[in-house]
Amino acid sequence: MIIESLRRSTQITRYLVAWDNVWFGVNRGGNHLNNVRFNFAATLLAVVLILAGCSPSPVSTPAPTAPPVTTPTVPPVTAPTAPPVTPNATTTPTTPASGKNVTISNFSFSPSSLTVAVGTNVTWTNKDSLAHDVTSDFDIFSSGNLAPGASFSYTFSTAGTFTYSCSLHSAMKGEIEVQ
Repeated sequence: MIIESLRRSTQITRYLVAWDNVWFGVNRGGNHLNNVRFNFAATLLAVVLILAGCSPSPVSTPAPTAPPVTTPTVPPVTAPTAPPVTPNATTTPTTPASGKNVTISNFSFSPSSLTVAVGTNVTWTNKDSLAHDVTSDFDIFSSGNLAPGASFSYTFSTAGTFTYSCSLHSAMKGEIEVQ
């Protein structure tokens, strides 16, 4: 390709020299240096024009576009509401008070479901070798961490169903039905 370009350049130079001889006369008064300068300039111009014609034209590529983002819609979830309860909870490492008892053992609440009357005091006692807690699913009561042997009591003063779990071990769940 370069040899072909030089061949064309030489042909263009010959054409320009011939045109110069016709236009200005063969020697222009015998000034050989002017002929050399003109031939060099004509050759340089021819090479630049040929190389400009050989360069690839710029290709425009469209900018990539991101696919449209769709946001999934999630239907609102309405949590069951328990009637307001005034907390009356105490954490004690002593013997449980009168009322109903729930034992925490082997990563479970026993019994897991309990029915009590309004005003009953329920005491949870951790008889496991690890810490657990008792947390109402609707933030009505929370024992905090109960070390092995510790207890937590809560008096249910309103009727309703109160679900709870151990926030440290999510598989541990229980329910108190207050009538």
